[in-house]
Formats: sequence, structure tokens, C-alpha cells
Amino acid sequence: MIRDTGYLFQGMKKITTLGVALALFASVFVSSCGGQKESNPFGATGAPSSLVVVLPDSLFNASVKDSVRAVFASPVFVLPQVEPMQDVIFTPESKFTSMFSAMRNILMVTVDPALYTRPSVNVVRDHFATGQVILHARSESLESLYTLLRVRGKQLSKFLYKEEIKRWGDILEGTYSSKFAKVVEDSIGGVTMNVPAEMDYIETGKDFVWTSNMDQRKRMDIVVYTFPYRDKNTFTVDYLIHKRDSVMAANIKGQYEGSYMSTEKGVKPSFDGFEDRGAYTAEVRGLWAMEGDMMGGPFVMHAVVDSGGKRVVVCEAFVYAPGEKKRNLLLYPEAALWTMRPAGSDFKTHTFEEVAKDSVPPEND
Repeated sequence: MIRDTGYLFQGMKKITTLGVALALFASVFVSSCGGQKESNPFGATGAPSSLVVVLPDSLFNASVKDSVRAVFASPVFVLPQVEPMQDVIFTPESKFTSMFSAMRNILMVTVDPALYTRPSVNVVRDHFATGQVILHARSESLESLYTLLRVRGKQLSKFLYKEEIKRWGDILEGTYSSKFAKVVEDSIGGVTMNVPAEMDYIETGKDFVWTSNMDQRKRMDIVVYTFPYRDKNTFTVDYLIHKRDSVMAANIKGQYEGSYMSTEKGVKPSFDGFEDRGAYTAEVRGLWAMEGDMMGGPFVMHAVVDSGGKRVVVCEAFVYAPGEKKRNLLLYPEAALWTMRPAGSDFKTHTFEEVAKDSVPPEND
């Protein structure tokens, strides 16, 4: 049973939510279809995780729309309730006006046997507006388009999700809590990170730092902690969750006697390993729950071996928003995880792999 009700952690206080950063995302800027760009870095319009799909008039039908939705509106993993990876809006090519051309994420579909011999995807940035990403999906036939969606759809949807994290990362490059960055450097040692400036509640423990915005309605939390590196088996979902549960139980208590944070056992967390700035990083996504209380929500964890090779450094974001959607709320603190870096190093976030720009291979390649 996923818990998502209105109790508070011990010592909570209510403050304003997301501040200036949300105001930036909520703003709508005008950009012309002819390609004129505004000077504001968020000149592209539209809500986070929204996607405009431009279809040829001849393919503007339920079958094609359903195939696109199956890819880009598939559920986010892991959340307490079903939310799509992207909120998809369709328009026929003949009605692709300036209202749509300024949107932050656009998928433009072209099917033309005279121009193409196989499916391909290209990425174009800032064409109609600053901060915009356009995916051009091209194919020679409708069946080939379906193959493209089937073979590369998950990659394309994940790419757009990470683009949203990049946008939040750009905010964190200029506006962040310098106090928390200093506490991490002093308490954890060897690393630092940028977190949202409104996360002004800070607690420390043994090899542990915790910050929060303490908002009762849309709460964001980030923790950083370490434990000794054992061997390559350290980087398994079971071991990382085992360490997570022991650290959280010791450091994050609920409002009732004996209550503490744990990992929700009813949903198996996901695991992904990748290289970021030359270091192997394990990413775990799952649901947290408060044992002995009625709270819960999603979390994202990044774990990496530090430069000395003797300890694992973990940074984790989790959110709490009872009765509210959580996909977009998680994006902002999740972006902060990508800012963790050796203390004293230059700021550099979101080194994500670009979507392939060349032809898409057959499904059995």
C-alpha cells in the first residue's frame, strides 16, 4: 500500500514552494514561427514535460496518434500514481502555427518515400525559441515510422525527460544554496553540489547531510551520505537499498515515536548504471515510505565511488506531495543530483548522451 497522506516529519515548518524557479517555468514567452528568439534563456513556451507532435495532415488519425502516445505517454517509473513521461499535444502540419512553434519540446514527423529510404532521427535546438528541442522523425513509409517508434521510442522519451532536467540544471548553475554546498564540503568532504536555494532547512549527522524546503504541500528533500566501498557487488540494487534503509532509519525520523524512513517494499526499485564525467554512477529509482506513519513518495538516488576509491558517495532526491502529481516536482531536485562533483571543480551538469542523429538500424541489429 503506497502511503501518501498529510503527516509531517519531526521538526517540519512550512515555507514557500519552489520560489523563483517555478515562476520561471510557469512563464510564457512569445516567439515567432520565423525563428526569432527571445533573449530570455527560457524563451520556449509550454509546461515541463509537454510535447507537441506535428503530424502530416494525411497521417492525422487515431492509429498514428495511439502509436505516438504509446511511446511518449507511457508511465513514468517509479511514481505512486500513473503519470505519463510527456503530456502529448497533437497538431496537423497545416495548423502548425506560431502558438505551437515556440513550444519547448516538439516532435515533427515526416513520411516521404521520395526523400528517405529508411527511418532516422535528428535533433535541432533553439530553432524557433531559446531553450527548445525539436526531434525530426523521418521515414519512407508508415510501417517504417512504426518501426522507428518501436525501436527508438523509449530512448527518445527518456531523452526528452533528461532535457527537462537540463533546464533545471541551468537554473541551478546560477541560483543555488551556497550554504548547503559548504556544509556538504565540510561534513562529507571531497564533494560539493548545487541544490535549490529555497531548500534552507539543513541537518547533519555522521557522514550524512539533509536539506529540505519543508513545504507541507509540495516538499523537496535531498540527502548526501557515504559508506565504505566494498567491491563491485556494492553496485547492485539490493545492496544499495540495504544501505539506504540503514542510513535513513538512523537519520530521518517521523513525527511518531519509532517511525522512520524506509524503502517501499511493494514496488521493486529500478537500477541503471552509466558513466558520468569519467566515473561510474548507479541510479536507483523507487518509492519511499515512513514506517510507523502515513507518508510516502518517489525517490531518485545516484551512487558513485569517490576519487580515493575507498568510499561510496550517495546523493538522493525525494519528494512528498499528498494528492498532487509528482513527475514535474521531482525534476528540480533530481537535477541537483547531476551537480555533485569534486569540491573545487568547475560546475558541470547533465552530460547526457545525445539521441542518435543517424539512421535507425533494423530491430534485430
